[in-house]
Amino acid sequence: MSKATELQNKLKQHPAVRPEADEIEAILDYQAQKASGDLELISFEKTKERISKANGRISLRVPRQLHIDLIEAAEKQGVSLNQYISYVLASNTR
Repeated sequence: MSKATELQNKLKQHPAVRPEADEIEAILDYQAQKASGDLELISFEKTKERISKANGRISLRVPRQLHIDLIEAAEKQGVSLNQYISYVLASNTR
C-alpha cells in the first residue's frame, strides 16, 4: 500500500477531515522534506507578510475573446468561471 493510500485511510477515520489528493501529496512531500532535513523554515513574521499580500482576489483584464473562450470551457466542464480559472492556474504553476 502506498504512503498516500495509507494516509488517506487514516484521514477517513476523521469525518471532519476531507483533504484533496494534492493536499495529501503536499503532506507527504512535507514529511519527506522534514525527514531528509531539507525543510526550509520560514519565520512567523515572514509568513504573516506573505499572507497579508494574498487575499485570494485577483483583478485581471483579458481580451474579450479569451474571456468568451474561458466561459465556454468552464461551462463544458460544468464549473464556474472562477473554479475553472483557478484550476487552470493551479495546474500550470506546479
